[in-house]
Amino acid sequence: MGRPDGRPDWRDSAPYRALAGIDRAGLAWEWLRRDPAYAAISARLRRVGAGTAPHLETEADARAFGLCFR
Repeated sequence: MGRPDGRPDWRDSAPYRALAGIDRAGLAWEWLRRDPAYAAISARLRRVGAGTAPHLETEADARAFGLCFR
């Protein structure tokens, strides 16, 4: 159930049920993908395009979040 302003009610457990069986990596991903700084970097990576070598700036951004390119 939501609030009058449209935001979810943090006391409602229904939206969190899907996370009940999640492992550590899944929880880390759920946390990371909601981080505004990560979202900005992710958007920049999508603009660069798949299959291109990451730039040094992009690699530094990824390392800041504990990510690595292989």
